[in-house]
Amino acid sequence: MAYDAQLRKQFKWSAKGNLAQAFWPAMGASILAMLPGALISIIYNQEISRLDAGRMMLFLLVYVAALIFIVVPLQFGAMHYFTARARGQLVPVTTIFTCFGEGQQYKNALKLCFSIFFRSIGWIVLEIAAAVPWCWVLVDEMIYVATTGNDPRPGTFTKLLVLSLVFIVVTLLVNVKIRRFDGAYIRLIDDPDMSAWQATKECAVTFRRHNWELFVFDLSFFPWVLLTLITLGIVGIYLQAYMNMAFVNYFDALRQHELGVPPVSFE
Repeated sequence: MAYDAQLRKQFKWSAKGNLAQAFWPAMGASILAMLPGALISIIYNQEISRLDAGRMMLFLLVYVAALIFIVVPLQFGAMHYFTARARGQLVPVTTIFTCFGEGQQYKNALKLCFSIFFRSIGWIVLEIAAAVPWCWVLVDEMIYVATTGNDPRPGTFTKLLVLSLVFIVVTLLVNVKIRRFDGAYIRLIDDPDMSAWQATKECAVTFRRHNWELFVFDLSFFPWVLLTLITLGIVGIYLQAYMNMAFVNYFDALRQHELGVPPVSFE
């Protein structure tokens, strides 16, 4: 597949077209998928500061359990909806609750969550390792200034700048390596009997020579991310549907190329 800017635009144009066919249902699906997680996080942030150490740990466990057993299956259900819409299928908004009505899909959602986590541990550790030197230099300099009353030592700013650039590069790499596993949702939607571990493995193989493409693909949505920040998350409702549907188009094209199937026209 000769991936280029034009093909990327076609993926996005197709997503916009299918999104426009059922705009309000898609916005409803985005809201329903995002709302529980947002509410759970708001409750957690409001209550955690009022608790003592013992109850705080228990509340944290409840919070994590709610994210895993409620939000994760809901997000997988949302991918069912957006995958169908990206392929031109008109499905009801209630599709996002698919995992709660089908035991196999619910188990797939949980297994996929843990599979992605375990396959990403190495990359997460790498990102943490890249942050440690930056934190060390910053804290050491703050202690030096506080204890001596002197100005920061010469060269500290340069060190922090270099370490910041290293951390940014590593973070971008890690994000792409983890992002590629989003294709595993689509693989399990197409083949519910496939193991979650196998689905994530296949995605790693599919994106093996396409990491830079995936980075550029996600970067092309940066203006939408800025709008989301400016509008305090409101545009994010649209962005979630748009970006997921465009990703489905991209992943389907990669799979078709991998399997030697003629590409779908997005005209």
